[in-house]
Amino acid sequence: MFQSFPPDQNPTPLVRPFTTWRLRLLLALLLFFGSEILLWTDPLARQMIEWLPLAVGYLALASLLLDLAARFRVRNIFGLLALVGIYGLLNGLLLNPETTLTDMPRTLFTRVLGGHTFAGLLMIILFLRLVTPAKTRLLVFAAAGAAAGFAWGTWARWSPTLLRPDAAEAPLAGMIAVTVGLAAAMVVLLLARRRDDTPVSARLQPLEWLGAVVVLLVLLLARGLNNQIDSLSLALIGTLVGFCLVLMWFLKREKGAALLDGIGTTPPPMAALLALGLGFSGLALVGYGLPRGDGAQDPVFVITVLLTAFGIAWLPGVSLALGAQVVARQVRAGKL
Repeated sequence: MFQSFPPDQNPTPLVRPFTTWRLRLLLALLLFFGSEILLWTDPLARQMIEWLPLAVGYLALASLLLDLAARFRVRNIFGLLALVGIYGLLNGLLLNPETTLTDMPRTLFTRVLGGHTFAGLLMIILFLRLVTPAKTRLLVFAAAGAAAGFAWGTWARWSPTLLRPDAAEAPLAGMIAVTVGLAAAMVVLLLARRRDDTPVSARLQPLEWLGAVVVLLVLLLARGLNNQIDSLSLALIGTLVGFCLVLMWFLKREKGAALLDGIGTTPPPMAALLALGLGFSGLALVGYGLPRGDGAQDPVFVITVLLTAFGIAWLPGVSLALGAQVVARQVRAGKL
């Protein structure tokens, strides 16, 4: 599923502030797009004062995720799921508690481990395809864009009414405006790369670590003071973040290829990105035109069920897969 340089072909990563921060900003924009636009947390209804902490929070989370991916040498889908699980949990706790912690523990599975984690998974996979050496297939990008656009068109139209029964459906013009604006910013960041082929380090420097932790703690304090976080939510999410970190530690391997190998060394696949955009925009219009129905005939209900199933299944699935790997190693070593 993922491709990277063989380890013996990887030059030693360098710390280059411009390139490193460009990649962090790009991932932050992608994560913002996934959680705020794809999941449509009704960004048009947000007050201007809310955007600054959101922007800083997404940048801090993106920087933290890149550091963890490099530090634990994430190399496969299991490590990636543990990584995006941390993202979904912290997003729900710090950035969107007003919509994710409203009915705990139900929304823990539907919106935190489900919606935001799945959106983070999609965006990080796209990020890896854009900034690391990998084969790009136009048909795959177009199909993925079409599927995401179709689901987004109907979900974004009706989701405000799910969050607030008295709200109106999302206007198509507003959806298009924010999507085009974010897409343009991502393209600018992609094209701003320096023309060299030297890998960069995704790890945070000590002062950067301190800054990211301070940002997240300030957000946590602000949410607590606004009574948006209760003790049950904090305990559950804190425990699950720790569990995801333990999973990443068990999955870490010092040798072998990792997903961030060669990061920042390749020009962006603009043709594939164009195919993604065309597929997304074309099917989004189709999805927006779908009416709601009853039960399985309601596209919003179907999407909700799929996100909930993902939220329930992925963490036990990763845990079982890791347990099976441990047992298999013990059998091969003759200890069982």
